[in-house]
Amino acid sequence: FDTEQSLNLLKQNLVTQTKKTYNQLYNLISTYNLLKKQIEQDQKRLLQISAKGLARESPLDVLEITELKAQKELLLTQLHLDIMEQYIYWLDATGLISQMPVHNYLSTRLEPIEIKYD
Repeated sequence: FDTEQSLNLLKQNLVTQTKKTYNQLYNLISTYNLLKKQIEQDQKRLLQISAKGLARESPLDVLEITELKAQKELLLTQLHLDIMEQYIYWLDATGLISQMPVHNYLSTRLEPIEIKYD
């Protein structure tokens, strides 16, 4: 009976961990998309400034926008890495990463990967 309880507890923990990992992944992707939009807006703003000419804008303002954009781009890169890591954790928690045949889950087509044992 203890074995059955242990198994049920393990299953419950796995389901909980899978949901938690999925939610973290979802939140990371949402943050990534929001930050990407902000960077696009910053880029539009910089293009508007250059189209109007720098004479109308303070060089300090232009520098500040450029610096903030660069900081956001660095954060975007870190978020991309965090998303990939969290996605791999999710694949592992769901068992997909160890399913046969092995698939490339980083590809949009999810093509199978041929493994050769020599």
